[in-house]
Amino acid sequence: MNQIDNPNLKNLKTLLNFIGTPFNPRKNFELDDTNLNELFDLATKNRIGFLFLQTIVTAHMNDDLKSELDKQRIAYNNLRLTAQRAATILDINQCKYAIVKSNYDFPALPNDVDILVFGNDKEYKKTVECMLANQFEYVDSPEPLEVCLHDASRGPHFNDPSKDHSSKDPYDVDLYKEVGAGHIVYMHKNKLVENTMEITINESKVNVLKPLYEMGLASFHSIFPERIYTLLLHYHILFTIKQLSSSDMDKYLEICNQHKIRNASLLILQLVETIQEMCFGESPKQLTDLRERFGKKRFVAIDKMPYNYQMKLILNIISEKMADPVFRISACHQLISMLKPRYAKYMFKVYNDRQKRDTY
Repeated sequence: MNQIDNPNLKNLKTLLNFIGTPFNPRKNFELDDTNLNELFDLATKNRIGFLFLQTIVTAHMNDDLKSELDKQRIAYNNLRLTAQRAATILDINQCKYAIVKSNYDFPALPNDVDILVFGNDKEYKKTVECMLANQFEYVDSPEPLEVCLHDASRGPHFNDPSKDHSSKDPYDVDLYKEVGAGHIVYMHKNKLVENTMEITINESKVNVLKPLYEMGLASFHSIFPERIYTLLLHYHILFTIKQLSSSDMDKYLEICNQHKIRNASLLILQLVETIQEMCFGESPKQLTDLRERFGKKRFVAIDKMPYNYQMKLILNIISEKMADPVFRISACHQLISMLKPRYAKYMFKVYNDRQKRDTY
């Protein structure tokens, strides 16, 4: 069976053609309410609901979608204000940082604002204290490499009663001591500290990672720890590649080799190519040029979107990553920490949840 004939993928081609990509103009075709609602559900699962709603001409929306667009515009503005406020606090207190996994060249709604704090443990502690002194509050107990804070100056934290864990909202900031999950560090921040740049949010300057580093981080992060490929990452990759020169592509390969994420990036580029060919009949030349720097194209069987990575693919990527001493040592720390029954139980629950989930 052709992949695009798979019932789980029947709306994928329609969705991407309706929105378009940086390489593919959108197709302007009529959709009834049923079609719109089905596409919105697919877009929401893939974390591009806001992009989809922004694409629809408002006159063609039903009342429910108009209301949803209004809510998401408010959430988008609140996220930007959270990023601006957090960055202003850190700048005033001379804390060196970069916003990561939260900055896109298209309308997008990440769950919260993620901030990587540079420097040692003492500087990380100082950064957390500065946030707490400016009306940010703990959402959960601190994790080994991160702490989630909520901007209480703008309202109480919202928790979805249907979930057995804390919800994320647009007033939340995750402060990272390292780029990682649990105890595992998958991109050493010392190699990132000189690779930041300034952008403007609400007329304020904030620091973010340079696009090549952000693309590498986002690619690996989707495989570990998230274990899921969404159209949010798909569009992120396409928008970034659209801006790259040939020398930028060579630089990206160098970055991935340095961080031992070459296999991860190759897999992601193969997925982007596969989806582009399924939906538009061909892959953009810039995408193919970049992928060829990493290796041969291999067929990836996509059974649904979002796509859950097969374990054999994850293990191949982890095996390359074990050549990174920082990753290897932190993985040992993770194993040691799992000797504690409570932590081991929590990690197995996370593993099982991510193995079967259809979104995040």
